[in-house]
Formats: sequence, C-alpha cells, structure tokens
Amino acid sequence: MAQVEEQQAESIEKQEMVADSGGETVVHSHLAMDQIFFVLAGEATFYKSLDEVAAVLGPMEGILVPRGSAYWYEKTSEENLVLFRAAAMDDNAPHESPRFSQPLRAPVPIKVRDGAFFGE
Repeated sequence: MAQVEEQQAESIEKQEMVADSGGETVVHSHLAMDQIFFVLAGEATFYKSLDEVAAVLGPMEGILVPRGSAYWYEKTSEENLVLFRAAAMDDNAPHESPRFSQPLRAPVPIKVRDGAFFGE
C-alpha cells in the first residue's frame, strides 16, 4: 500500500458576501489560503489576470482558487451578487497577499444592516 502524506489546514474560515456593485479591487493572491467561492445569487466573473477570464459563474456554481493563484472577480449581473466563500488556512505558510495590479476601482464601503439576512 502506498503511503500518502496528509496535509491539514490549521483553520477553516467561511464568509457570506453580498455585492450590489463591484467586487475585488485588485489582482492578488493568498499564499496561505485555498479558497472556494460559491455563487448563491447573481453572476460573478472570475479572472486569472487583469483580463483573462477563468470562469463566469451563476447560481449554484463555484470555483476553487488554490493558494498562490492570482485572481480577482466582479459582479456581472444586474441583481446583487451573493457569494459564499470557504477558505482553508495553512498556518505554516506566509500569510501574505501579493498585489499584481493597481486598484481596479475605488473600494465600496461595507454596509452592515442589523437584522437583515440573505433571502429576506
């Protein structure tokens, strides 16, 4: 029987995001994080570089962004983009996020609406 080296993430984090405009603001990567993005509503276009499309995703579609991979995404539908993101963190790798472009747009401030939940 072949031996397989098992690698475990030190931590897993999750996040739900709703965008009424925009998306990521710079081409970047995460050296210590594998991420899965899953579209719950709307449409997102993910890029491998400034203009190379990796995938156009609609509801119930997702993409794996391995650690070290350059990416950015934007909302490409009229309706709000609702994303679920899960990330596995390697606490033994450098927690750096290299930037590969100038800002693509001005950041949009985050609005927290107390008592408002997805699907309402």
